[in-house]
Amino acid sequence: MRFLAARNTDLGELHEAGYLQKTDMAHGAGLGFALGGLGGVVVGALLGLWLGSMAAAAVPNSRLAQFQGEIARGKVLLMLDVPHSRVDEFRDLLSGRHPEAISAGLETRFPAFP
Repeated sequence: MRFLAARNTDLGELHEAGYLQKTDMAHGAGLGFALGGLGGVVVGALLGLWLGSMAAAAVPNSRLAQFQGEIARGKVLLMLDVPHSRVDEFRDLLSGRHPEAISAGLETRFPAFP
């Protein structure tokens, strides 16, 4: 049991309220913890995004690893970014002009993570 009165009020034998009861410190600390944690997650995520992309910029694209052997042997990889509805049209156009070309696959614009 704690008591709170105006400053300089003599409470006698009554137990005066402590610092945590007199102030909003516990609420402020909890709010600061939550906001700081959220801010830290956002800043941490942005920092991770930046550092990860900087590191990944120095290595070859992992999705192209299957073609590295052929490229090393002198072949050329053609990559087309076309709407999905026009893929067959472009395949037919390419095979008509370059029958030696080999279609090696189709990748969605939404790759599986990662």
